[in-house]
Amino acid sequence: MPRRASQLNFYDMVSWLSDEFKRDGYSISDIYEEAPNLPIDLICTKKDKGKQEFYFVIVAAINEISEDFQKRLFFYQYFLSLHYRPYEYKIILAVPSSAKVVTVPFYADEPEEKAKDFYEENGIGLWKITSKNNIDKTTCPATTLRERIEKDFISVIAKEDKKLLRKTSEIIPFVDKFIHHSVLGIAGFYPIEFTARYIDPTLLLKVLKLKKVPYRGLLFKVVSDHLSKKEKGDFDFCTDTLNKLWSKYLRTEIYPEEHRKLENLLVELYPEYRDHYVHQLQVFLLGALILDILLDNSRIVSRNGFPCISWLLASSFHDFSYPIEKYDDYVSRLFKECLGVKIWGFLGLKNDYTEYSFSSKVEYIINSVAECFTGTFQGVAGTDNYNKIRHFFYHSITNNKNHGLIGSIGLLKRFEDEKNIDFSDVILPASVAIALHDPCIYLTMHGSANNIEAECVSIVNKLAPLKKLSFEKQPLAFLLILCDNIQDWGRHFGNIEREKQLEEANIRLKDIYFDSDKIVIQLLFTNTPDSRKFIRYKKSEMDNLSKLLSISNLEFKIEYWDREKNAMFIDFKIKQ
Repeated sequence: MPRRASQLNFYDMVSWLSDEFKRDGYSISDIYEEAPNLPIDLICTKKDKGKQEFYFVIVAAINEISEDFQKRLFFYQYFLSLHYRPYEYKIILAVPSSAKVVTVPFYADEPEEKAKDFYEENGIGLWKITSKNNIDKTTCPATTLRERIEKDFISVIAKEDKKLLRKTSEIIPFVDKFIHHSVLGIAGFYPIEFTARYIDPTLLLKVLKLKKVPYRGLLFKVVSDHLSKKEKGDFDFCTDTLNKLWSKYLRTEIYPEEHRKLENLLVELYPEYRDHYVHQLQVFLLGALILDILLDNSRIVSRNGFPCISWLLASSFHDFSYPIEKYDDYVSRLFKECLGVKIWGFLGLKNDYTEYSFSSKVEYIINSVAECFTGTFQGVAGTDNYNKIRHFFYHSITNNKNHGLIGSIGLLKRFEDEKNIDFSDVILPASVAIALHDPCIYLTMHGSANNIEAECVSIVNKLAPLKKLSFEKQPLAFLLILCDNIQDWGRHFGNIEREKQLEEANIRLKDIYFDSDKIVIQLLFTNTPDSRKFIRYKKSEMDNLSKLLSISNLEFKIEYWDREKNAMFIDFKIKQ
């Protein structure tokens, strides 16, 4: 892959600046507690002579800083004054030294050669970065609003008036107070809402370090632009990113406008609806990091688009049919509220199961996963057991509208005539992974389901054909189930109590790395009585996975770390 000479790595820029501030005695954070969705990359704090000092650092690893970016910087200056006194904080924009920076103010009336420098005039620090040890902080140093007011007052109003000069220290706080009150009044009248941000910033920064997966270059560009430009919310970013990936590697787009509308409708109709839209992108990115580690350490072999293109399919499509699963519920609710009529089930799939070759597609899935089955699956008894599983799948599709099975069949249908994508190495493994990823399916197949609602489910639960899901035999299904269960951040629960526990836990990615024969995934959480209840709930989920998933010559270790103590609280191991 060619070296990027014209654009610095966003991850490196943030790391270098963080180290620079730490050397100067600052404590560092990347989350602005007052407004977590405000895209600030570093918040640096230090007490100096008894006063608290704040630096808000915005990193832009892009090749051009335009007038539109200037306007956004004005907003930062305005918004931060709501929470900090105008003389307590400074704002810095850090850019590559090679970037073209428009310095003429967008409001300038004078010709370019006479106009003042935007950054110098407005006290916004402009730092230019060439390398780790070459950061030009003198390009335009940051000043506070109070310092700007005082400087302009002395140079313009009190320039030749000694009485006013002597009273500067009294006049400036007086003026400053009314400016601050005006800002508070405007903001109080027009409350500011930021676009929701669900994607873990650490996950995005890790993506910038991908080495082996084929889509590393495309992801580098879209992630770096997203983190730098700070324009789009995560919802738009998710749609754009997956469409670009599908366009390049699968010659089509994944998200039609109708699907996006359905997601918005689900959020509106079900306030406790758990995100299945941005979640798919996060699962894809998390799995891409794991695949990159496996490829880099020669623990998996790449062939004909497997595993990377197959993983793109599996992860980004695994919840695509979720709106169908909720369809009956929505229509039944509509009939009841509008007409006072109770209707149980509306979407009929029994005829479609045969007419649209659903049954033959199910055969592909069962035959493929059969290599992981234990028990008798040969002769007359084996045929009988296969029929039990077929009936269970049929029931799950036609009665329960299970989004995993419908999605897996939909994927096979969508690419059945595609000649340029390998069926056995790419499409089928992805489809099997989607079919198995839902707990209703894999827990029943494993024999550990608790919610038994039909006889055919009970029969398969007792049969328990899938005692172990082997990574060696079904790596995509293994990876999708694992990542789907780990990715909790930015999602919601239908259970109000569980939702509160998740909010308090505030789970985020700490790190992911390879250590000898282990892939270690570290997750941060805030340790409170309520959040510990959620961690106990996760423990029961992960214990189930530890019984189901199996891998030889390698181990997955999932650690939950107490973010306050910076110490591991609990961990889970998945191995043979």
